[in-house]
Amino acid sequence: MPHLNKSYLNNYSLTRICYFVVLLLFLSLGLPQISLAKVRASVSKDYDRWQNFSFSQLKDKANNFIDLEMPDSALVCYSIMANRLPEVNSREDKIAAATAIMNVGYMYSTYFYDFHRAFDNFSKALKTAKEENDSALMASCYVNLGSLYSTYHQMVDDKSMLDEAINMYNYAYQISKQANYSRTLLTTVSNLGTVFIQKDSDENIRQQLNDFLEIDCAGQSERWQQVNAFVRGLLAVSDKDTDKASQNLIQSLSYKHTHDLPYKYEANILLALSINSLRNGEAREAEKNCLKVLSIAKTHDFVDIVSIAYRLLANIYDALGQNDKTNFYRLKYYNFKDSLIEASKIKDVKDLRFLEELNTKNEEVNQLATQKNRQKNILLITVLALVIAAIVLVIILINSKRLRRRNLELYDKLQESLSRWNEESMTFSSLSSPKPEPAVENTPESENEIKYKNSNLSDSEKLDILNRIKGFMATSDAIYSPDFTLYQLAEILDINRTYLSQVINETGGSNFKTLLNSYRILEACRRFEDVETYGGQTIEAIGQSVGFLSRRNFGIAFKKETGLSPSVFVKTHQEKQNER
Repeated sequence: MPHLNKSYLNNYSLTRICYFVVLLLFLSLGLPQISLAKVRASVSKDYDRWQNFSFSQLKDKANNFIDLEMPDSALVCYSIMANRLPEVNSREDKIAAATAIMNVGYMYSTYFYDFHRAFDNFSKALKTAKEENDSALMASCYVNLGSLYSTYHQMVDDKSMLDEAINMYNYAYQISKQANYSRTLLTTVSNLGTVFIQKDSDENIRQQLNDFLEIDCAGQSERWQQVNAFVRGLLAVSDKDTDKASQNLIQSLSYKHTHDLPYKYEANILLALSINSLRNGEAREAEKNCLKVLSIAKTHDFVDIVSIAYRLLANIYDALGQNDKTNFYRLKYYNFKDSLIEASKIKDVKDLRFLEELNTKNEEVNQLATQKNRQKNILLITVLALVIAAIVLVIILINSKRLRRRNLELYDKLQESLSRWNEESMTFSSLSSPKPEPAVENTPESENEIKYKNSNLSDSEKLDILNRIKGFMATSDAIYSPDFTLYQLAEILDINRTYLSQVINETGGSNFKTLLNSYRILEACRRFEDVETYGGQTIEAIGQSVGFLSRRNFGIAFKKETGLSPSVFVKTHQEKQNER
């Protein structure tokens, strides 16, 4: 049976298809059909009005509609709950939405005969149940899928469908037994028992039924006692133990008041008794019970049982040798089965309109949910981007402050070097590196001693040459020529070039080019600060004026010597001036 999540419907023993039988009876008797318009509210109006209802309100409303035999309105309620699945976050709400999806499948299979949609909804609910690890919902979904396969088997007589139904019931049985879900367990066992009536040679079903009987039923409910007796009776029928079968089935029948569907349960027991009588050679007793089954099934629209009863009656009359009745009920069986297939394909026009309107509403809700999720994602990305931008900005500000502080320190040290240079008292170390970590001593003293060990210069001579170099560098504009070289310096000072190189290397820890660039950079700094005279010149122009042919070479030399770029030096100087 389809497994609807409603207390009075939880324990159907078989799939119930009823509305189309009522329709067939009305058509065959020529009775006027009841207008569904009187009990069906506008889908669009109800859908919009019930959107704000809570899960519990919608569930209660759906149950009331089922009581009032208004399945279309119940389907609207379940659909609204089902469509909330993508939006809800809590596990409780996800399970509620998934349960509604399962109930949507139940409504489609039982009232609208749309087995494809029923299967899709059962499968979707089962997927969510697995994701949320909700064993109760999983068991219910498997029961519903089993009922769906069993019903389809009755319609098309496809044995593979019955095998699928048995597999689904086995899953439901294992889960219910392990988690001690007695209600779902009893429903599953009842459904397996009904299938066993049609296929008592199936060892898998027999194994499950025997396993159920091994459970201690002491202290269990009357419903448990009823199912236990029903199963023992079915197994006895299969084993051809007719006395034991009759005893247990009659005992089980005494508990029919405990069943949610007492008439359907009674019909199933009478079917089993009829089969038992037929196997015991009591064809007339089998006929009597089977005719009762057919009467109950027709009265209460148990179409699956009607199909089984027709086929069983054909077998009974065949055993009695009444060929006319055998052919009559055999023809009834095939015609009825064909009518099931046709009834499942033909729907009332109003049902089609209703389902189309409901589908349209569901699509609108899904589109709104998709748009809402897209907007939520865009907002999340935007917020994330702003947070990242803020973090980057903070990092930039911190680094900027740190860099500015470092630049100011380098600028102040450079000012000290400029001051010493202006007083003509600077040393080669101060000239070559005003930075906190001077780039001197690239050539170790031991190497210089080895290099110049054959030199005849005394210390006094070295000091004299050093003073002459300093004096020339500090006062002559010749050093700002791009072509100025060590040879020219030696010629102007009338000093041996080798001696000049030795003094520069030993006393300054550098070479001629480094010494020359030191004086040129110091002069460039002085000109940057002399805004009155050089304020109109560009950085590149000032670099060329002190001997650098390109702005790139000037920038590299300036950064190496001062630790600052020319533009940062100028900016820092301006800030210092503004502070004053």
